[in-house]
Amino acid sequence: MSKHIFYERLRKHMANNNQKLFALLGVNGGGKTTLANKTKLCFPERYEIIGSTTTRFPREGERPILDGDKGGDYFYVMNEDFKKEDMVEANNFGDKWYGVSDVELERAVLTGKDILLVIESNGLLQVEQHIPSIRVLCNPDNVREILEKEGIPQKEIEVRCSRGNIIKDFYDNGFTPDYEVKHLDDKTFHDFLSWVNVVSTGERLTIPSSVEMKSRLTTHLEEAKSLANQRIYLPEDHTPSDWIQMLSEVSEKILIDCRASIVLGHTPSTAAVDKEEEKIYDLCMALDEAISSGQYLSTDFVENYVIETFEGVSKAFLGTNTTLKKRVLATDDTEKTPLVIESPR
Repeated sequence: MSKHIFYERLRKHMANNNQKLFALLGVNGGGKTTLANKTKLCFPERYEIIGSTTTRFPREGERPILDGDKGGDYFYVMNEDFKKEDMVEANNFGDKWYGVSDVELERAVLTGKDILLVIESNGLLQVEQHIPSIRVLCNPDNVREILEKEGIPQKEIEVRCSRGNIIKDFYDNGFTPDYEVKHLDDKTFHDFLSWVNVVSTGERLTIPSSVEMKSRLTTHLEEAKSLANQRIYLPEDHTPSDWIQMLSEVSEKILIDCRASIVLGHTPSTAAVDKEEEKIYDLCMALDEAISSGQYLSTDFVENYVIETFEGVSKAFLGTNTTLKKRVLATDDTEKTPLVIESPR
């Protein structure tokens, strides 16, 4: 398929589904990624984030992107692999390549959701040759203050705050902002989310409350428990791929709920909370690996890893404990007893 036909097909899909591409540009440390992540976490059914690819190595604390639903910082690849990719945009900074692949763009478009893209001006010039965007310029006046609170080294702060060229590039490329972020705080996010939802759906949606987030997480945990209960009915040496896929999908929902609860301040980020968020992320990675490699999930794996991970999330984010009834193994003359996870009374 030619590039022209490929992008024409994506444009038609977006038009038919009334999809919009929100491009977030601006200074380093200006809140672009934070705004995109918080918007996706608040309304995962409405927004999708496009992941970028880079040839640089991950920095401390960064995570690779598994797919759009599990979050992460970048798709990390080698130079030769980057060059093999068809890219809708690509730029070189400091001898390292950054860009957005056609595959990732297509994945985001085919979700049917509105799309959030964190990008630089030169990259957006390339994207807009194929897909129109709604531009959000992040140029807050309190970047230095925010970076200092995050404990960023002073030398790096000075580099990030040398923002003149970035803003100049935005306007030199002929761009004008559809929305501008001039200060970063909770009110900024509320205002941005209100604006993006009106543009996206015509509705003025509210940020999920603590009660709503707990209800959402509880629902997804109950769905996960129900799937875990089914393991006893499956052959010990085989688990259907569609069952693993369903377990993976609900685990992704739980991961999104946990992250949303943290970034919205409903659950304070403590060492225990961060540990459980890390464990559900690792579970998502393990399930992805099982799907891609055709592995099966043993009963012990489900009982001692999957269920324990869900129990940890329940305790850390909901303040509840779950207990697993002892499994009764089936014999020729006994009836199989399903896994049961009980909520405390």
